[in-house]
Amino acid sequence: MKIIFLLLSLSCAANSFGAESQTDCASELPWRAVASASNGSTTITHFIKPKDLERDVWPRDSSCLLISSAGRSWWIPSLLGNIFEIGEFVDENQVLILSQNVVVVKTYLLNLAKRDLQMLGDGKGTYLEEGENRGLVLLQGQKRYRGLRGGPFWLNVLVQLNGEVVEFLPNEQGECLPVSEILRADEPRAMLRQELNDCISISF
Repeated sequence: MKIIFLLLSLSCAANSFGAESQTDCASELPWRAVASASNGSTTITHFIKPKDLERDVWPRDSSCLLISSAGRSWWIPSLLGNIFEIGEFVDENQVLILSQNVVVVKTYLLNLAKRDLQMLGDGKGTYLEEGENRGLVLLQGQKRYRGLRGGPFWLNVLVQLNGEVVEFLPNEQGECLPVSEILRADEPRAMLRQELNDCISISF
């Protein structure tokens, strides 16, 4: 399915959008539409308003998304320093949203019925529609840290639509690290296909 790039932003694992976000976006009209995506019943339109190009913050545009579904419309506001892409419609009520700043890319699941964004994890997410991993999300370039004082490393991860890790995918080249050192202490392990002592090649 074709991916259309949009701008957006978010700073927490889950965020609901109500009257306050409606006011924030609507009060700054007019906006300029730069992209849109639709699955036939829902349309997402991305609007931007250029700000001071001299300011030392990336990106230099203010942005909002307008969601139109089932005869109702609502806004998702942006936060300074992030851009968003809109990815595949997973189904009639769920859409992948990517949030990117100068440091990291995060993937969220936008629930149209609940009007919230749930973080699936770091990395650029792609919904898998075929093969043995059908129905999972591939997070490419996920950033993790080795221990409390270790440096960052990157790898690809398969997750469910609730963000639970299914499998860590090795890089072709890189240092081998056991799954026990890759998993975060608070991450569920029930769906994990690998053993804790399995070694995964990572990229520093």
